[in-house]
Amino acid sequence: MTSVQLEQALRITPPLMLALSGAGGKTSIMMQLARQIPGPVVITSTTHLAYDQVRLADRHVIATQAKELSIQLADNSSGSWKVLAVTGAVRPDQRSGPLSMDMATVLQGWCRQHGYSLLVEADGSRRLPLKAPAAHEPVIPAWSDLVVVSAGLSGLEKTLSSDVVHRPEQFARLSGLQLGNQITPEALGHVLAAAEGGKKGIPAGARCVAFLNHANDPSRQEDALVIAGMLRQDYDAVVICAQDLSQENADTPAYPVNIPLAVQRVIEPAAGIVLAAGGSSRYGQPKFLLPWQGQALIRSVVIKALESGLDQVIVVVGAVIEAVQAALSGLPVQFVINPDWQEGQSTSIRRGLELVSPACGAAVFLLADQPFLSAELIRRLIERHQAGLPAILAPQVNGRRANPVLFDRRMFDELRSVHGDVGGRALFQRYGVEYLDWPDERLLLDIDTPQDYERSIELSS
Repeated sequence: MTSVQLEQALRITPPLMLALSGAGGKTSIMMQLARQIPGPVVITSTTHLAYDQVRLADRHVIATQAKELSIQLADNSSGSWKVLAVTGAVRPDQRSGPLSMDMATVLQGWCRQHGYSLLVEADGSRRLPLKAPAAHEPVIPAWSDLVVVSAGLSGLEKTLSSDVVHRPEQFARLSGLQLGNQITPEALGHVLAAAEGGKKGIPAGARCVAFLNHANDPSRQEDALVIAGMLRQDYDAVVICAQDLSQENADTPAYPVNIPLAVQRVIEPAAGIVLAAGGSSRYGQPKFLLPWQGQALIRSVVIKALESGLDQVIVVVGAVIEAVQAALSGLPVQFVINPDWQEGQSTSIRRGLELVSPACGAAVFLLADQPFLSAELIRRLIERHQAGLPAILAPQVNGRRANPVLFDRRMFDELRSVHGDVGGRALFQRYGVEYLDWPDERLLLDIDTPQDYERSIELSS
């Protein structure tokens, strides 16, 4: 299983305008992203940045007046910097002043003009793992494309106080706890989901991601999954990370800004696309309408897809439409008609992808005639994808590839370019397939002939 880069986990397509708020590692996220995102990156803040943070950039520009800002910014044609910090004046306490919103907007325009990404730290947390926002924060620019709201899970199970939480009174009000109570995952979930908590100040139209940091052991990872479940309707995705806090010592801040983050899970919506457009010419009748355990076979497949936790289930129909819709009556699915179904499976793939939500991080392609598909297999594919974001993921039984096949969203454009009746198989050799071992040999059976159908009935008894 390959490791996931932070910029990949956040689905970043440069150039972009990104704002960070919250606690528990904002600056670490910002600096790691600044080095990973292709192309030059500018970092700034609408609050204060400590000098030990600013000096991690390749160059530092102090901007005190908006009209002078463009003059001070070099065009970087010689590639003299990869990461540029732009801040207000450095104060005697070795903290840089915030950039005003007017100057931040000027900087944003300059970055868009030059094709640079801009990362903005939008509030402070006194380097504590948790916080709740004050009335005047976060200062998230309206032009932000992506907002990342972070929290440090190292604050869980600790006492709700100013030693752990920045602005503990506000945190108590939003979480339902009292000062002095133990901080629970559920309490943190309530704060992150609150309109006056983690969701505060996020511009309409901006993608928002909850970033759960310090998931450094199995217990904290379980806590992160509890919180992620609570945030399912409030954030476009949840990223779970670990960060080695053992590197801290008496001479460093509580959470040093230059410790790498290791992505553990990326929890995003996933779609299921059921391919049911074919004419079943070899079988002689629509095989996905055959009786199976008291219902049509396709209904059994779709129910398992729904039980697996897929956020969206799309059914592609073509040769047979009304009968399939009747077989799936009452189920929360979306239908799409493929008028070109005779040109091959690739046409159904393209039609199905048209309905996939932009929030989905993956699509699982399901065959409508696979009787021994299970909801547990689909869940396992989704969980495996969350842990490593492989481009293509499929089950294998005794070394043989089986269906369904999961494609990461970065493969969607490639899938749209495939033609003929080969479907996604055309991409397997080019991009490689990661496999999930599966013990049930019946998964290899799909129904192409009446003998296959009879055999499947025997195996199900």
